[in-house]
This record gives sequence, structure tokens and C-alpha cells, in this order.
Amino acid sequence: MSSIFSDAAIVETFKYLENGGCVIQRPTLRYELFLPYILKYYTPDEVPFLKANYIQVELIKNVLTINREELIKDVEKQICQNQTLLDVISEGKIVPQTQNYTPGLNDHELILKLILRDLSDLVILAKAKYEQNPTSVQKCCDILHANRLLQNLKKESFSNIDYYLPIILYIWKPIELGITYEDVIRALPLLNNCDDLIRCLVANNPQMFHKITDIILQVHKYFPYKYKERIKKMLYTMVSLATHHAFNMRLKLIDLKILPEVVLRLTILCSDIVLCLEGILSRNPKWITSQQIPQALINELKIVLFGTLRNCVNNVQQPLSHHRARLCILMRIICGFVHLFKVNFDSSDLEVCLTVIDHAGSDRLKKLCLCFLLLCSEMLIKTNRLLLLVSSFARIVNPRNTQLFLIFAYFFRANQLEQISKMCVSTLAMDVEISGYGLIELRTATKDNLFSEATLAKSALEIEPDTFDGLGLAKDPRDIAFNVVYVMLKGGVFHKGKTDLKPWIIRQIMQATTPIHSQLGPLIKTYASCIFDNYGIVYPSYPNPMTKIPEFYIFTFFREKIEKISPAHVLLLYYILQFNAIARERKSIGGQASLQKTIYTSNLPYSSDLMESIPVRRILIEAEKCDNGLAYRNIYPELLGLVASNYPEIFDIENLLIEEDRLSKSSRQDQSIVKNFVQLVISNLTENPEVSISALKTLESMEPEDLLIHCNQLILDLLPRIIHRGDSRIIQSVYRIWLSLYSMNPHEASLLFINATRGQEDQGIRFTELQLMMDPLLVIRCDPKVFRCPPIFKIFIKILKFYMRGSRSRLSRFQQDENEYLKDRFTPEKMDKLILVQEISLMKILLEVCETKLEDSPDVLEEIRSITFSFLHELFIENTMLCKELHSEGYSFELIPLTTRRIESMHMCINFAPELIKDESSPKRQLFGLFLGSQLCEVWPMEQTYKLAKDHIVEKIKEISFKTNEKVLSEEAKKVLPILVLIFNVFQNLRSEVVRILRALEEKFKPHKGHGMKRGSELFIAQLLEQIREKPASSSKVKKRNFKGRSTTFDK
Repeated sequence: MSSIFSDAAIVETFKYLENGGCVIQRPTLRYELFLPYILKYYTPDEVPFLKANYIQVELIKNVLTINREELIKDVEKQICQNQTLLDVISEGKIVPQTQNYTPGLNDHELILKLILRDLSDLVILAKAKYEQNPTSVQKCCDILHANRLLQNLKKESFSNIDYYLPIILYIWKPIELGITYEDVIRALPLLNNCDDLIRCLVANNPQMFHKITDIILQVHKYFPYKYKERIKKMLYTMVSLATHHAFNMRLKLIDLKILPEVVLRLTILCSDIVLCLEGILSRNPKWITSQQIPQALINELKIVLFGTLRNCVNNVQQPLSHHRARLCILMRIICGFVHLFKVNFDSSDLEVCLTVIDHAGSDRLKKLCLCFLLLCSEMLIKTNRLLLLVSSFARIVNPRNTQLFLIFAYFFRANQLEQISKMCVSTLAMDVEISGYGLIELRTATKDNLFSEATLAKSALEIEPDTFDGLGLAKDPRDIAFNVVYVMLKGGVFHKGKTDLKPWIIRQIMQATTPIHSQLGPLIKTYASCIFDNYGIVYPSYPNPMTKIPEFYIFTFFREKIEKISPAHVLLLYYILQFNAIARERKSIGGQASLQKTIYTSNLPYSSDLMESIPVRRILIEAEKCDNGLAYRNIYPELLGLVASNYPEIFDIENLLIEEDRLSKSSRQDQSIVKNFVQLVISNLTENPEVSISALKTLESMEPEDLLIHCNQLILDLLPRIIHRGDSRIIQSVYRIWLSLYSMNPHEASLLFINATRGQEDQGIRFTELQLMMDPLLVIRCDPKVFRCPPIFKIFIKILKFYMRGSRSRLSRFQQDENEYLKDRFTPEKMDKLILVQEISLMKILLEVCETKLEDSPDVLEEIRSITFSFLHELFIENTMLCKELHSEGYSFELIPLTTRRIESMHMCINFAPELIKDESSPKRQLFGLFLGSQLCEVWPMEQTYKLAKDHIVEKIKEISFKTNEKVLSEEAKKVLPILVLIFNVFQNLRSEVVRILRALEEKFKPHKGHGMKRGSELFIAQLLEQIREKPASSSKVKKRNFKGRSTTFDK
């Protein structure tokens, strides 16, 4: 290596010329490599000492007198007339190159032509192969070497190629031939003598050293591993000319993360091993081992590195902070060196590294020494030096005064060995690998003597995340604090140490600030889960030390007046919902042992009284909106899921849109102003409605928080008065105000509406939320005017949806919790049946509301139906069983054409319509199924409905029509036969079958002498035949009677 960069005279000359030095002033420098460059700017007469010292000056002078233009034209003509080397290689007609005629030493024109021709071939070949892949480049290099191609570019052919080449590329610049010096340099690695040629090209263009370096590095990616050695040789040759550029060349290689061996050799040349390795190790250093590094080079680096460390340890600098900083840098580099190159240490090397522990007065240096021990742990154990490892470890991990003790005790006792690797990665800022074997042996050797569960648990309770410095292992020290407690909790350390974490959890909840730490949510959830865990302790006499937060404590906290939702409110709700969910889950899967049952019995879910006292919607809004959603983003998705599971009734799309719109409204109002506007509305409602309308408009723009206190007046007092004689504008304003109140407090807004719109039979009754949740049918018992006032009916539907969803959740949860309200009354199966019956009854009542009444306004009825059908569609989508059961019960035939066309999800009836048609136990259900099925066929004519019509509808009609022994059609047949006309019009493939059935009926009921009773049936069938454009057998008689046939209009 030293011989590569040893010619100081050449380096001095290069630097002088690169800086624009005058050759005349320094005649003693070594110029033999630089003559073409010099004679480009000086005449031979100006530098006579060159002619005296270098015989090549005369050669260069003669070459420069050649007519460039004519020579280039000749070469260009030859290139056009002959195949290029690329063509020859591509066609596979390769013949090893031989020199039939060797030009004389002074036959410069011929030599130049031969060189130009080979340069042209080289450039063309490189451009083509580089566009392909490294495999193509490797094959090309193999062919060039094996067949001795492009020999005119080698010294064996022309000893003065070092002078011809710079003249051609830098003075002549034969761009007409498509040759530039950049292209030639880019192509040089294809030649096995590329390092010889790059020397003359760099020497005769010294100002372009960096550009030439960049060109070579650009083509590095095109070459396979086998030929990357050529790139290395070219770079070494360049540095031998200009050692002062070694530093910049190394920077380029490090930035590109290529050629690690070259980087390390240049580092030795630059004499800055510590600085360079520090930089490499700071930026993903794995690339440095991407290629095999010679062991001799590694040993050379190790000698320099450990010599530097030994010198630093033996010569303490002042101030000590500078000394320790220097040691930190060296220890980090040594750790990286050990990791990357798997270095083995002799006794002296190990001794100097362990001596650094005595200088470890800073946490940073302690951690670095610890990382070194852990990296070397396997090597020390396998060389019978375990005691040395343990004693050195104990010198750093001191249980008396460092957080490092707590962290490592936790790592070992909680079996979190992977966390130790993460700690080392964090400390060293590099992706090191710690031996698992070494860590296990170290844990075994230290576990029983140094740590116990009780010590760990009590130490953990003293952790204060806000003041925990974490020894710099994380950007946010709280990450380490929470993670230590979290993993110890998961590992059962607190259980085995008989320590309750409840006081610590309460303290963290009450002291929490936003944004909520990412680990706090999982920690609370794990704490709730651990209350039910015994961690392998299976005997009941062993008490579980973990207890839940007392219900009274939480009740008292939420009972206080809440001016503003705090992080403690959000986290307590999160904890309660998590605890209840885990309690119910453990009950459902528990029972395997008496201990599990005992744990559950002493930790029942929090009561419904507590759950209903929590302002869930306000808390959820705060969690969603605070700091644009960033404050609680770490727990919000799970909190949202828990709230949706426990309070599904508060979620609907319109509510979310109202909430979004609310953010753009004005700021909070003074309560006296709000009260005045409410009084204006109430007092002027009858005498001066315009004033009421104006006041309502103002109330609409206010925040729902400002209106909540006036809910009773705005809903209980106002609604009964406006339903019967209210202005439509007033009704619309009240509708919007109610939606605003509902968005903030849906439970109160819904309950007030129901109690404000009681029917005549319930006047004076005030339902409770529990009553409505247990029996949503009570919601229907309201003033009939509600069902014919679209805006109010929209509110009613929203509330009905609210209580239906809430009822499902509450009934299921109460039954699961063995609530006293339901105890011994319902099994889970009965509960599901009860909910289904309730909801079917509600839907049937709603469909009755959609039936036409004499006093109905068509426009109002149409809007009521649209609202109802949209609601039914939602229910059917949520639970397809509702759709099936409703249609099994049946409803008014008048509504079938409307429901099948205006409820998008009615297509699912196609699946169970055959069951209705085949139900022999209920003729009414059969008839409903036939009418429903026929409408489904008309609305959705497709293969599935075609089968429904063919296999069920037509067959059932045929059966009904022919089964009578009477002389006339039955009334049931007369009801269903018109369906055949609809089937005829919808399905072309069934037309012949319809015609055949009607013709058969026509024949059966054809009147004969003495059978005049058949005449009515004959006319009915004839009318049906006419509707399908078939001529009745007795058409003339039908026309004379002018019989008015039936249609498929459905009557109840």
C-alpha cells in the first residue's frame, strides 16, 4: 500500500500544475508525465530545458504538426466503411486480434489512426453495454481480454500511448468521431490496462481531477464484483498522482457507500482513522462490510485505533470533560469496529478498554463501556473470562446510585434481552448485534445475587416519568420510564413482588398532560388486564396484589362540576371502558378454576349508574378535537371503539357532519344573552311569530354548550306548541337547534323530545332513559302529529334509531353482567329474541304510518315515506335477519310496490321469497310472498329472479288456479292470476308457459250447455289473454260484454 502513494516528486509536480504554476519558474520538477499538457500552453522554445531532459518533447512536437482535419476524415471514412467492434461481438464473429503491420516509431499518422479507431470502438461498446446489465458488461470484459481486442490502446503496441492519448483527447478533441475525453474515461474500465491509461489522462488534465473521479464512480454500478478491482486500481493510480485529493475522493465514496476497501486505505493515507470511522459509524455503516476487507488492512487499522486509545488513557487531558468526550468517541468507534469486523482482542487490547471504566465519570461513557462489554460478552465467556465480565459489569451497573441498575435489572428479570440490544443500538447509534448467548450467561450469573422482584417493583413505583432522564436512551425520557413499568407489569414482576400498581396509575392519570404519551394508554390497559391475572400463581391463598380503582373515587371525580374536560377525564373513561371490557371477556372465558372465579367476583364491571353519569359525548368530542386531534391520538382510535361498543346510539353520520359544522360557528356566548333569546322565542310564539323566528335564527348560530342549560324550554315547552299550529319556519329552526343539542348531549336531547311529544294516553308521564332503553316501543307512543310533520318526524326517526341501538347494547350488557333488572328473567337466546321482536314491531308500526289516510297531504306523505324507507334500508343493511322476519310477518299490500322500488336493500328478499311462497301453513303469507316476489322480478329482472318466477311463482299460481273442483275460479286464483301478466312482460323465456297456463284455464272453464256459471271465469281469463296480446277463444263474446279485467294493483 505504501508503494502506491510514495512518489512525492510526481505529487508535487501535479499540485504545482493544478494550481496554475509556471513551468519556466520550476524547471527542476518532474514533468515527464505532464508533457502534452505543458506543450499545449508552451512552445518548445519557451521551455528548452524540457527538450534537453525529455526526448518525448520531439515526438509531441511532430504529432502536433500533423493535419488534424485530414486525419480525422480518413478515420471517419474507415469507420463508416467497416463494421464496429460492437457489431462484430454482437454477431459472434470474433477473431483474436493480431497486428499484421507494426507502424514505425515515427509513423505517427498511422499510429494515431489506429488509436482513434480503437477509441471509437471502445466508446460505442461502452455506451451499448452500460445500458444493459452487469452480466453483459462482464461478458464484454471477458471477450476483450480473451481475444486481445483493442490492442492499439496498450503500451505493448505503442510505448508512447501515454502521450498520444492526451493529445487526441485534450488537444485534438475528435468530437466528429463521437469521442470525448469524458466518454473515453467512462469506457476505460472495460480494459485491463485502465489504470495505466487513467494515469496519463489525469496527469494531463490536472484541473479536472474531481470531474474524472465522478465519472469513474458513476460507472462503478455497471461492473460486476469480478471487475470492480479495475475501478479500485484506477482510483489508487489517481491518488498516487495527487495524494492531497485522497480526502475528497474518500468523501465521495462514503457518500455513495461503495468500495469500502478503498475508503479504509485512503483513511490510513489521510492519517485520520478516528475522525473517519466516527463519520462512517454515524451513518448506517453496514456498507463498509459489503465487500471482504483484507485481514492485514483490518489489523493495520486496529493497531492505530488501540494505540490512540492507549495514549488517551495514559495521558489525561484537562479539563476532564474534554478527556471523557475523547474517550467516548474512541469507545464508540471501538464498539463499531468490534461489531463490523468481529475483531478478537489480545490481553493488552482488552486491558486498555476495561481501564476506561475507571475514567467513566459520565453516564455516556458508562453506557459506551457497557456496550463494549456486551459486544465482547460471548468472546469473554468462551475464553473462560466470565468472572472478569461479571465484575466489570458490576462496576458499571451499580444498584446504589444509577438508573442504569433499574433498567438493566428490569431487562434481565423481565426477560427482555432484546431491549438490551435496542439500548446498545440507541447508545451507539448503529445497528449492532449483541450475542444472545452472552446475555443469557450474564443474566444467569447476576440474577440471583443482584436483583429480586420486590426490589424491582418498589424501585419502579418511585419512577416519575416527567423527571426520569432515561440515561439518554430515548429522545423523550418518558418513553423509557413508561416502557420499564409496562414490561415489568406484563412480566408479572409486581405480582411476584406483591406490590400494587394502583397508586402509581392514579398518579399518572391525574398528572397527565396533552399530548397523551403513546405508552400511557397501553399501560392503563395492561394494568386493567393484570387485575385479573395471577401469573402462574394457582393457589387461592395467594392474594392478587393488583386492585382496581375504587368506583366511589371515580364517581366523586365525575360528579364534580366539569367546566372543561381534562386529560384525567379522558383517561379515566378509557380505563373504565377497558376494565369493563376485560372483565366481561374474562367472565366469558373464565370459570376454569375457582381462583379465576374469585378474581372476577371481587372485580365486577363498574356499575351502570357510574356509566350513565359520565358525559361520554363531551369527552369524546374533546379527545377528537383537542389540538386538532393530536392531543389524544395515541388512545383515540381505541377509545372510539370502546365508546361505540358501549354507547353505539351516539354515533350517526349526520351527527358527525353537524359536529364538523359546529367548529366554524361563533365563540361562546354569555348565558344572560342566551336566556333573553330563549324568552323572546317563547313569549312571542303566538302573538308575534316573526320575532320568535328571528330569535330562533340567532340561537341556531350559537354553540350547543351555550344552549344545553336551556334544553327544557327549547324542547319541553316549545315542541308541543309548534307541532299542531307552528310556522314551518319555526319548525325548521327548532329542528336545527335540536340537532345541535343532540350533537353535544344526545341522551338528554332524545329523552326531552320523547317526553315533550307524548300521546294523549301518556300525558303527564315522564319516561326515564332506562325505561326507553329497555323498551324502545315506548318511543312510538307519541302525538300522531309527529308522523305527519316531516322535520319533526326526522327527529323522531333519529331518536328511534338512538334507542334501538342503545337497547341492543344495554340489554346484552345487562344480561351479561347479571344486572338485577334482568336477573333470572332472560337467557341470552331469549334476549336476542326479545330484541328481534321489539324491532320487528317497531318497523311494522312505521310501515303503518306510511299507509295512505283520507286526510293525508300527498307531498307530506311522500316525504314521510322517504324518511321511513331510508331508515328501514339502514336497518336491513345492519341486520339482514330484520328484513327476513319483517316480510315473514307481512305488511300492507299497498306498500309492496313502494318498498321494493324505494328501499335499496330489498333485493335481499329474493333469497327468502321462496320460503314465503312455499309456506302452506299460512295462505296469507303465501299470497304476500307471491305479490312480493312478482314485484322483485319487475324491479330486478335477472337470473335469480327468473328462477324465482319459474320455479316458485308460476308453479304456485298454477297450483292455486287448478286445484279447485268448483265450476268457477276461486277468489284466491283471481287475486294471483294477474301476476302472470307481469311475469309475461318481464321474462320473455316464460311467455310460452304463461300462455299455456291461461289456455289450459280457458279450456277448463269453457262454458258448456248447462254450465252458465263458468261464464264469469271465462271472461276473466279472456281479459288476461288480451293483456298479453293473445286472442281469447271466445273473443267476440268478450268484446260484446265489454268486460273490465283486473290488473296487478294490490289491495289490502
